[in-house]
Amino acid sequence: MKRMAAIDIGTNSTRLLIGRLLETGQIRPLVTELRTTRLGDGVDASRSLKGEAMNRVIKALKEYKELINQQKLDKVRVVATSAVRDSSNQREFIKKVKIETGLEVDVISGEEEAELSYLGVIKGLSNSLLDANLVIDIGGGSTEFIFGSKNEIKERRSIDVGAVRMTEKFEEVEQRRDLIVRELFSITERFQNKSKILLGVGGTITTLAAIDQNLAIYNRNKVHGYSLGFPTVKKIFLDLKAKTISERKKVTGLQPKRADIIVAGIQILLEIMERLGKKEVVVSESDILDGIIYEYYK
Repeated sequence: MKRMAAIDIGTNSTRLLIGRLLETGQIRPLVTELRTTRLGDGVDASRSLKGEAMNRVIKALKEYKELINQQKLDKVRVVATSAVRDSSNQREFIKKVKIETGLEVDVISGEEEAELSYLGVIKGLSNSLLDANLVIDIGGGSTEFIFGSKNEIKERRSIDVGAVRMTEKFEEVEQRRDLIVRELFSITERFQNKSKILLGVGGTITTLAAIDQNLAIYNRNKVHGYSLGFPTVKKIFLDLKAKTISERKKVTGLQPKRADIIVAGIQILLEIMERLGKKEVVVSESDILDGIIYEYYK
């Protein structure tokens, strides 16, 4: 049968993929869901998950559990990343999830998060890969850098720079940029001139692909494998930066609940591309969720 459910509890959103692994080695999505639960609200400052944020995630997980119960599955795996990793009350959260939903949460390290994201990308974009690939995963709380070939990871790094975290740090764009540059410096220096292709996952990057294509209804097939040039990313950044949050919510391709953090996310991408000297980034819809499924069946 080879059907599995993967759930990613991130800093900004909680996502579900129920997928079937085909004989070709590819995943056929059966159910995909996303809820903007903003679990990382205030975590950078307080190092603690808020009660209302935990409740938002649990509400989403209860909805996902109903969808999962409708399927015959080999496995259900739930992972939590940056926000839960950084919180002092993660045990309380894990226990609360177990009691209210019956789901077991694995809090994974930045290194495992990077590995799973890379696995998802290299399987999903196998035709685009070269012998030196750099995958970036810009999340709400952290950004992962994974360098490798088609067959193996050679190096991985995770840093606490994400769209939610940077938005909470500074409202002023220039102050935020200075912080992003400082945090990225050692990482971008390390990977400069190593990679032949830059591939990107995460809500910021897939949203940019949707905005550039003017997608009123999100289309996974049109986003996956889409190439974003640096001038295009810069143009969208300048346009969104000049708008109020209310005005951003009306932009086609941008989910309204991402309107407050999208500018910080694009800033991170721009700085990475500029410092690595990359003219384009190839967008992957296949990410950590796919990686979880691939890893289970490998």
